[in-house]
Amino acid sequence: MLERESAKADFGPLLPRFQSPLDRRSPCLIAPVGQDGSVRTMSINLRDEDFQTRMADADEVVVLVDERDHEVGVAPKLQAHERGQLHRAFSVFVLNARRQVLLQRRADGKYHSGGLWTNTACGHPRPGEPVAAAARRRLREEMGFDCALIPAGTFIYRAQVGELVEHELDHLFHGRHDAAPHPDPAEVGAWCWVDAGAALSDAREHPERYTPWFALALAGLIDAGGLERAA
Repeated sequence: MLERESAKADFGPLLPRFQSPLDRRSPCLIAPVGQDGSVRTMSINLRDEDFQTRMADADEVVVLVDERDHEVGVAPKLQAHERGQLHRAFSVFVLNARRQVLLQRRADGKYHSGGLWTNTACGHPRPGEPVAAAARRRLREEMGFDCALIPAGTFIYRAQVGELVEHELDHLFHGRHDAAPHPDPAEVGAWCWVDAGAALSDAREHPERYTPWFALALAGLIDAGGLERAA
């Protein structure tokens, strides 16, 4: 189940704004930081009034795609979110030998979803950059390590975030790593190894603690058999 120092450990001082990825009843060890397959679509509503003001990297360019992931153009990130344009993205899940998934709590200063728990790393490929290469780049940038990544399919999601819209065709990747990460504190506020099934259940019960894509992405990884292949 969850990684613990001891059954009596007090994790209160380490709990982030939305408590742990689970909660005090079953705390995990939180460390604060100083292929293409079938496409599924789902809509989500999320309130975040600070989304636009925190769009610090709005000049970044994203790749616009159709529902079959064919490129149809490029756009500044802010424009893509203002217009709800479908664009290419990726989500990385790294698991250890115990089949625990490495989660991160996004740094409070992130341009959206700051302070929320999510998968190991995520982002957008640059124009001309292979998605797998971009996924490993962001894994290094966010979590401070690199490992081989295996594609596990794609899904589409659309999430209303304040006045902006997250509308992404998300490529799933999974990998294996057993050592502690060394995150960039500008990207990551805390990290945690946690049982994947427990994390999915908690995300469905308490969606306000997690990014809007997290439960969809983790469910897609489980459906694709990524946990078994990572063991």
